[in-house]
Amino acid sequence: MVSTVTNPNQGLDFITLGKAALKNIRMLMSPSVWKATHRINSFQRQRLQSILDEITKHPTDYRIHFILAEYYFSIGRIIPAIAECRTSIGLGNKSPEVYLLLAEAYVAVGCGSFAEDLFTRGLLPAEYLRNLQREYGTDTDGLLKLPPFIYQRLQAIGTRVKKAIPDPHVRILDVGGGEGQLCLFMPNARYILAEPTINGIADQLSAFPEKFFDAVVACHVLEHIEEIEKENFLEALCSLAKNCVILLEPVNSDGYAARADALIYRITRALWAKEHLDCKLPTLEMLRDFASRHGLECNVMPNGDRAAVFWMVFASHYANVAGKTNELQEIVPFSNRYLTESLSNPNQPNDYLVEFYVDKSSAAKL
Repeated sequence: MVSTVTNPNQGLDFITLGKAALKNIRMLMSPSVWKATHRINSFQRQRLQSILDEITKHPTDYRIHFILAEYYFSIGRIIPAIAECRTSIGLGNKSPEVYLLLAEAYVAVGCGSFAEDLFTRGLLPAEYLRNLQREYGTDTDGLLKLPPFIYQRLQAIGTRVKKAIPDPHVRILDVGGGEGQLCLFMPNARYILAEPTINGIADQLSAFPEKFFDAVVACHVLEHIEEIEKENFLEALCSLAKNCVILLEPVNSDGYAARADALIYRITRALWAKEHLDCKLPTLEMLRDFASRHGLECNVMPNGDRAAVFWMVFASHYANVAGKTNELQEIVPFSNRYLTESLSNPNQPNDYLVEFYVDKSSAAKL
């Protein structure tokens, strides 16, 4: 049973966003909704932190997650708003308001087909959907605007989850999932995001019952966990999974990854590259040994193309330096539409899909 608090709005009276307030988002909409970071002023940051603090205290209360979704939407952070709507629903929210906001966010970011599916499932009035389409347009290619290496990674994870657990309503926990873009690749899943920078859930995984999720995923997360804590982190993920844990990770194999991260950090100053260096990349040997010691079936598959990702990182960096992000936004959808299938090189993969099967019968079916 998921726990709730008696009065989730205590201390949150500053966030009474009605429909009229939500409409202010129209003035903020732009292609930047796909960017991972947004500049917010100190007042917005203070308000956001207050909500995150409440979620830290009550991580499984769907009402506070919905309040956070409303707030993200109001300041133009549409992808986190979608992820928090989905998290609120995954934790038990069945109110019409959560589906109205989710549909508006879907259409606003160019994923209108997901809003149409809500209508098909009887969760959205037809007139409301038509009004959204008149206001925002009928674009259904929003996913193609994700950075190509992000698009390819999340598509790969979504595909593996669907193979492991064919149920489209799979209950999934996305640990360290950034803004929560993975939920867009699994529109019918009971999706819950656990990401300290987005919804304040970091060390509160114990708030969820053991084996509460069909699948637990972590995409490019383990390399940001200090080496001494990696095993504890993996054990925590496995304790929550009824069926499987799916990781997508760069690994330390031939020394290339560490050298590439050092070069990327020296030129771009990307903090993620510095964390790779500080926390150390995992090895396939370490991951296989973990599975063996814990009695888990382990499946490992190469994913992506490290040369392609290397050049994409620098293409993005220099497009930003040169002020040519508009041109980059034209290139990205083309790559995602036509070149994604080519972003795979088993001889020089960018990362590996590593699957731990708690339920060994599921591994036997693959």
